Amino acid sequence: MRLFNPGEPKFPRTYIYYSNLPTGSFDQFANALRHNPRWTFHEMKTGHDAMITYPEGLAKIPLGIA
Repeated sequence: MRLFNPGEPKFPRTYIYYSNLPTGSFDQFANALRHNPRWTFHEMKTGHDAMITYPEGLAKIPLGIA
């Protein structure tokens, strides 16, 4: 999907990087967004299945945004 909007999005942007057992697939995005002031960056020391391995920690992120 391609969105055309000349202005900045009006909604917050959040990136969650799962750094345990890195596959390298998402490292490029994490590196690009880690210090980007337009994004809120979270790193979780768990695998990509955080909803199973660490649901308490994962649930804190959207609750903190709301």
